[in-house]
Amino acid sequence: MVKWSQLWNSNGSDRRHRMSDEASALLPTRREHLPPPPIDAKEVTKICLRLKHQIEQVIPYEIEEDKVTKANSPIITQAVLDTANKAGGEDKTACVVYCLLIVNKWFKKQAAAELWDADLHDVRAVAAEMMAKRIIEAEEDMDYLFEEILLKRYATLVDGEPTEPANAVEKAVDLHAVTVIGSSGYQKCIAYLWRGWIVQDDEDPTRFVQYDNKTNTNLWAHLDPDRMRVPRYQNWVQIAVSLIYLGLFTGAVNTINPDADLDVVEGLLYIFTLGFICDEVNKFWKVGRFYISFWNMFNSTLYALLTVSLVFRVIAMSHDHDHENEKGDARGRFNELGYNFLAFTAPMFWMRLLLYLDTFRFFGAMLVVLKVMFRESLIFFLLLFVVLVGFLQAFMGLDIADDQVMDDIGFVMQAMLNAIMQSPEFEGFDNFAPPFGLILYYIFTFVVMVILLNILIALYNSAYEDITENAIDEYMALFSQKTMQFVRAPDENVFIAPFNLIEMLFLILPFEWWMDEKRYDHLNDIVMAVLYSPLLIVTAFLEQKEARVVKSNRKRGEADEDVTHEWEQVLHECDFEADGWDKKVQSTKPNVEFDTAVLEIKKLQDEVSEMKQLLLKMSEKSWGSDTLGGSKFDKLGQSSGSVRDEAGADAMTIASVPAMLSVVATGIPDRTASLSCAEEARKQHCVANTPPTQHTSSPSDFASAALYNSCYAFLLYPYSAPAPSTTSTQLARSTDSTMLPPEIPDSTMSKYIRTIAYELTEVLPARKMAEFNIPDANGCMSCKRSQIEARILELASNITNAKYAAKSYSSFHVWEAFRHVKSKRAARAVALDLIASMHPFGNCLTMASECAEELRAALEVEGPEYAEYVSRVQFVTNNWTQRAQSSRDYHCIAIVRLPTQCIVVDAVNCDTAFAVPLGEVLSPPGCSSIGLVYVASGDARLLVECGPVSPCYTLARPYSQGVFEYDDPYADIKDGLVGGVQNLAWPSKNYHIRGKLPSRCTTFVHQVWEQKPSFAHVELAAGTEVVVETCLTRVDFVKRKIAVELIPYVDWLMRPENAGLLERLRRRGEVMLSEDGEMFANVEVDLGGQGTYGFDTKAVQSLGLLDEVCGKLGMPEGEISRIAVVMQEVWAEHDEAKGRPAGRQWKELCTQTKQVAAKVTTQSCSREVGKTHRPRTSDNRKVPY
Repeated sequence: MVKWSQLWNSNGSDRRHRMSDEASALLPTRREHLPPPPIDAKEVTKICLRLKHQIEQVIPYEIEEDKVTKANSPIITQAVLDTANKAGGEDKTACVVYCLLIVNKWFKKQAAAELWDADLHDVRAVAAEMMAKRIIEAEEDMDYLFEEILLKRYATLVDGEPTEPANAVEKAVDLHAVTVIGSSGYQKCIAYLWRGWIVQDDEDPTRFVQYDNKTNTNLWAHLDPDRMRVPRYQNWVQIAVSLIYLGLFTGAVNTINPDADLDVVEGLLYIFTLGFICDEVNKFWKVGRFYISFWNMFNSTLYALLTVSLVFRVIAMSHDHDHENEKGDARGRFNELGYNFLAFTAPMFWMRLLLYLDTFRFFGAMLVVLKVMFRESLIFFLLLFVVLVGFLQAFMGLDIADDQVMDDIGFVMQAMLNAIMQSPEFEGFDNFAPPFGLILYYIFTFVVMVILLNILIALYNSAYEDITENAIDEYMALFSQKTMQFVRAPDENVFIAPFNLIEMLFLILPFEWWMDEKRYDHLNDIVMAVLYSPLLIVTAFLEQKEARVVKSNRKRGEADEDVTHEWEQVLHECDFEADGWDKKVQSTKPNVEFDTAVLEIKKLQDEVSEMKQLLLKMSEKSWGSDTLGGSKFDKLGQSSGSVRDEAGADAMTIASVPAMLSVVATGIPDRTASLSCAEEARKQHCVANTPPTQHTSSPSDFASAALYNSCYAFLLYPYSAPAPSTTSTQLARSTDSTMLPPEIPDSTMSKYIRTIAYELTEVLPARKMAEFNIPDANGCMSCKRSQIEARILELASNITNAKYAAKSYSSFHVWEAFRHVKSKRAARAVALDLIASMHPFGNCLTMASECAEELRAALEVEGPEYAEYVSRVQFVTNNWTQRAQSSRDYHCIAIVRLPTQCIVVDAVNCDTAFAVPLGEVLSPPGCSSIGLVYVASGDARLLVECGPVSPCYTLARPYSQGVFEYDDPYADIKDGLVGGVQNLAWPSKNYHIRGKLPSRCTTFVHQVWEQKPSFAHVELAAGTEVVVETCLTRVDFVKRKIAVELIPYVDWLMRPENAGLLERLRRRGEVMLSEDGEMFANVEVDLGGQGTYGFDTKAVQSLGLLDEVCGKLGMPEGEISRIAVVMQEVWAEHDEAKGRPAGRQWKELCTQTKQVAAKVTTQSCSREVGKTHRPRTSDNRKVPY
């Protein structure tokens, strides 16, 4: 709030901010000094310098701006952004965006100072802005983005002193960084500020916090006078006051008072004007010279003219009516003059409305265009002023020389102004110092009308084209600037003009100087509540309605401001991944990142390189000697003559060699490109067979012939298996024939493996492929290394076996542990604690992480020769997006990538580790529905999941031939276990796709038995105990059912000690034998159909039986009932979001459900739970279980 007592205190020591502080912001923050920023200004400046150095290295010379700004920029890559994020270290990452804006300002200043490198520095400034935008848009945690990145204030050092703290939102507005302002996260932040969903903390003005009552549907909670700080409401009041002000002016100017008296309308008009004048004086006092702007000057001129009008009216009222005076009635003359000034301001009154209508897109875009056009017209007016002064001086000289008297200056100035208005008058200059006057006027008219006015038109046209191309971003910048005018440290008590007169006259003067602060604030709240009561009632109803919408959106897992559009109304019924549509789209979408010609050239280049390498390896290892021996290929190092003597006889033999390798060339999809490739190879081959006197043989000759024949073989067998060859099956062979349809030969399988490697090489950028490189990828395999790798496989198997016995898999427990965590950063903070609390349950993420850590520790113990393999133990996933908002499935394993094989540790699906040989497809033990292939591309080794086409099983990448599908290669999980929780396991709003109920979750228990069962089991190392997988619990949220499968029937349920339990299950009729005869029993419990709330008696009894069964098989006691209660909570949230039943009644039902379920879990499992009587509520309703 403005301290008027300090304003009038002549002894105030700090009446204004320092000029250096004011220079860093267009509007003030507070009159008092702000608290210091959270990060030291020196540290922030160092981060800025790091980022400046990075951008200077990334852009060492001038490049086109489009290469920096386009979406798939080769300059601003993800690696560059990751490095920029690391400039602040672990604890100062939030200030990177602010620092990039500071760097943007530095580069612009450097461009102005170093004109010879201005274009280079301008491109670097654009790069800094683009990096800030990309970082903002990549952040998924909105709370962290708003409160830490965009709205937390930081400062830098200038001349050894910290600048005034500012946040990224303010800095972007001050620098007019439209690229940053146009980012999605920035605009979402501005929208939250505009709506008042984010407000400044009353205790700490440097912090912005979420509005507490955003989801409060109580009307009285929103009847708060402090809500007048909300920019949207202040704008409404300003528009309303402006319309009333315009109405008062219209009434005053259209009702003339001949007696010169002031009526009520005129009195209110001038009171409003006084309030606006006080507001303008307050602004000027706060910001000093930075107050000067177009609209402020416009308003000040309007208020000055109205003040002049009022002065003349007061002077008129001071005179009496004197109709007999020869000079006329003085009262009437001054009254008429006052009304003339009042009428003169009419256009300005209507134009003033545009200032308050700029929040509407049409008016806002138009104002942006006008602002830029006026700014560009400054050049014209500067030139016009110079021309006018020059010609005016010439005409004045001619006038004085004519008759020694300057008596035609009025005529000259009028004629010059008419020429500017394109209405020149030449008649009067015939007798004006002839012939010089007329000639000079002709020249002036030509310069103004032909040259200067066309320059003005060109400037306007250029400015209009520039601004309309970027009109949306410019409008967003204007809207952001207006929002920040309201937000930047508003007065504690908002009194919008003319209500500021009430504050000044009835609050500040009589009370502020003596009343204590608490009572004074309460008094201000009362006055504001009375003044704004009509608007507060309206805003309270609107906020109550918004609170219901926000609450509903949160129930559906959507953003607070989400609006369901018409195309989203049926979207929840579509699952493009399940019906295979997404797979078809992915297989046919074009690669927009690279040009098609570039892709084809790269593909052909790789194929030629691979072919040469294969041929050289074959010659070195004497492969295919039966076909190559006659060609004298092993004598390529000898003289050309000895080889070419038999060229004719060996021509067909040489041509047959690459035919068996045509699989390399069959990947070329364009037949035309293949023909041109073959023709070029044929020409080179003909040159290679010229007489010795014309050409000298070299190994490249044979390569050219091989390329030609490979292309020829491709033309004969396009997109099919290569020509039969005795050596083709020796290149690569699948060890798992069950993965192949019977009609696919092994040679075609080799082609598929090569195709996977090639396609991944094309899809993945070079920097990503480098991450898969391993040392000594192409080195020879020594005996010692083979022993080490065998030992690693043994250690991995032991760890996998132990983990398989100790851990029970559960996607439900992982989901349930993290479902109430609000953000992914919060999930990261509590990840380790929540994972520890889930024991003995875990999912692939936790189990793979534990296996990787234990394997590294085991290798470190083995000895120094295993040290290099410790770093090769990787904790990986096949979900490359690794984004919290992604709904794509994921699987995590631990692997050790070696040159010739990959050791896989998958404790979820396998009880032992296994090795996937290079170039082979292998199914994990006990899992025939999927295969793993280890492919090579240069020094890179990639482990990929692949499988046959199946309607019930789809992978990410469909093979173009429709034979195989394969997934993205297994890659490192970012930031390890906590990063995996943050980006994979944490159930974000997209965990259950498009607002549906959560995915179906699964839980099964691993139990150690002392006797071997008749079904599948895993023997422990000791040999006396086995691990049995049982109690497979499937939770179906949509159908509201719990199914427990894999209950051992013959081996456990038919034991004598379980006879009573089996009898109760049979009596209930819920035991269903599986298809394996009497090996397993399955139990399914229906917990209630749609619209049913609570558990009925049958469900309660079934839950009791399941608790008893699963408890004896290793499940924690009462776990099934607890899972059922969690399902009820989810259904409650889902149904409440749809409006049935609503609010408090359903919360009571859920509370009673929890209480009864707790009683169920504590009851003795030996007695029949179904015989208990259900309690009743006060209104005689049965309590749901």
